[in-house]
Amino acid sequence: MKRVLFFLWAFFLQAQDHDTLWIMRKTQQGWEVNRSAIQKLSAPEKAILAYYAMRAGGDCKHQHGTLHCLLTDALGLGHQCSKAHKHLVHQWFKHEPEILEDLYTCYKKADSEQTFQIITYIAIKRKGNEIDVFYHFVGHDKRIKEKWRLQGVGKFLVKQNYVHLIEEHEKLDYELDEGQEP
Repeated sequence: MKRVLFFLWAFFLQAQDHDTLWIMRKTQQGWEVNRSAIQKLSAPEKAILAYYAMRAGGDCKHQHGTLHCLLTDALGLGHQCSKAHKHLVHQWFKHEPEILEDLYTCYKKADSEQTFQIITYIAIKRKGNEIDVFYHFVGHDKRIKEKWRLQGVGKFLVKQNYVHLIEEHEKLDYELDEGQEP
């Protein structure tokens, strides 16, 4: 229990640091994306965010036969799980077999589907060649009335031509829902 409490304390403390840039968040007013921050990101930073976009959506809607999600569109990768999306992740994570496996299970669900997982917050912090990502996902399976929340911190090291996942810590909570949306 102490480890979980420390993790949550560290997550929120670091996510509010002045050097941390929020990238995307869901507020009571709707979705927000920090386009000025995204324009300043390096290719490895965009690849890291594209990796998280492969795990969850956020403001995802079907348009003309493809799924468009806010983060993937803001990164300039086109539709969710597009060739450009997968290529960017593959190019920078070529030495990370577990991440490359996600290329085959890339997230492709609209927010309106029966089961979905969305990114409600994602931020990035640079420290030289190290990059920390703070994220919060919310999921919902409407058929069995179950919700989950996943909070995590990913730590990455940017090498000359690839990105290495140093470590990732996640906390997952489930709850039965009383019919409310996450």
